[in-house]
Amino acid sequence: MATTPRHKLNVGVVGTGFPKFNHALGKAYFDEIARLVDCSFDQPSIIEELVMDDSACAEAIRILSAEKVDVLIVVSATFSYGGYIVNMARGLRGIPFVLWGLPEPEEPSGRIQLNSLCGANVNSSFLKRLGVYYKFILGRPCDERASRELNEFLRAAWVRKQMENSRICLVGNRAPGFYLSNVDELRLRRQIGPELVHLSLSTLIAGARAQDEADVHLEMSRMTGEVQSITATSAMLNKTARMNLFLRQYADANGIDGYAIKCWPELQEEYDCSICAAISRLNAEGIPTACEGDIGGLVTMMIMHYLTGSSVALLDLVNVIPESGVLELWHCGGVAHDLAGDRECSGYCTHPTMGESIGAATSFAIRPGPATCARLSELGDGYRIFVFEAQAEEVPVNYCGNTMRVRPQMSAGDLVRAMVYEGVEHHYAVAHDHIGSVLAEYAKLSGMSGCRY
Repeated sequence: MATTPRHKLNVGVVGTGFPKFNHALGKAYFDEIARLVDCSFDQPSIIEELVMDDSACAEAIRILSAEKVDVLIVVSATFSYGGYIVNMARGLRGIPFVLWGLPEPEEPSGRIQLNSLCGANVNSSFLKRLGVYYKFILGRPCDERASRELNEFLRAAWVRKQMENSRICLVGNRAPGFYLSNVDELRLRRQIGPELVHLSLSTLIAGARAQDEADVHLEMSRMTGEVQSITATSAMLNKTARMNLFLRQYADANGIDGYAIKCWPELQEEYDCSICAAISRLNAEGIPTACEGDIGGLVTMMIMHYLTGSSVALLDLVNVIPESGVLELWHCGGVAHDLAGDRECSGYCTHPTMGESIGAATSFAIRPGPATCARLSELGDGYRIFVFEAQAEEVPVNYCGNTMRVRPQMSAGDLVRAMVYEGVEHHYAVAHDHIGSVLAEYAKLSGMSGCRY
């Protein structure tokens, strides 16, 4: 179950031109680009005519401002007066621009037809000095690379808007000794966007205990249908159902988009239970949830969940096999059950590290396919995102819990050294898709550094 997008990305598209060039050809290209945007997102705010004088520019700014556009695509249909882009930047403060330049027509005519690239170059030089973020695209609308770059940028901008309007909940605090699971809340709010709210473990336990018995038994019956085998006790499943019900209710009542939960040691000491299976269920229900109070891990999961619409795993790097070029990732049982490679081999087991009498966890090998592994980190005065793409492979032996094998595009040993020397935290979010280029675009759009391997 994926979360329903709640925040539409308002995309403005405007063309600029100059009467002395072939503005009819430029207008035709502009119309094609506008249709590309229209196919990708909800109805954008498109200014149909080319801006070729000051009054048209002022009217375009008025309309775009009223529409509260999040992104402005400026198509240099031909060369144009540079004052237009300056006025747009001043009138539409705080939003990123896309500058689209067009190559000259291939057929010889004896004169410059568009001079679009020069116009885009002029615009970029002004935006750079005005401190406006911009993405430059060069190509005709039919060029696959150009349309892919636009789609990646708009996906990144859409995710940025979702994150800017999100609320996340830290349940308890970070796990003992996990110093980098905490974040600077104001920096997170300013640069990434989520509001961080706090929920105590005692409130979680009280809420779990107060659940209606009929609802708990219905939830337990749902759990038995999600996996093939269950070796966890009925008492463990009962507490899992109670915690899951309360956290789902709390999310609905308080607009929570994701959880980071301190999963040990208090829950074992005060409720005689681990929460891994409940974390798994929340992830499968479209509420990204990180264990061990890892807020940075949660934010990475949410970004990747929004991009893919699918469950995202949070895993430790536990082994490298240089001779076969693969990395093994694992965690102790909080991965969404819908990521199982083979449902016939999936189950709810007793927790693999907390002890046989304490709580349920999922146990299965994670399915193969294209994968992206990433980690958002606070670093210095800002943020950094570490990304690598890989191919997930069949897992020959599942460690009790959730195991995944990935073959990265570079040497596995060199990649591990890069992780270590970059000081990347030990939790990696893993999504089943190749989205490295979109994550890199998101990093630039959000003013953070990126490390892509």
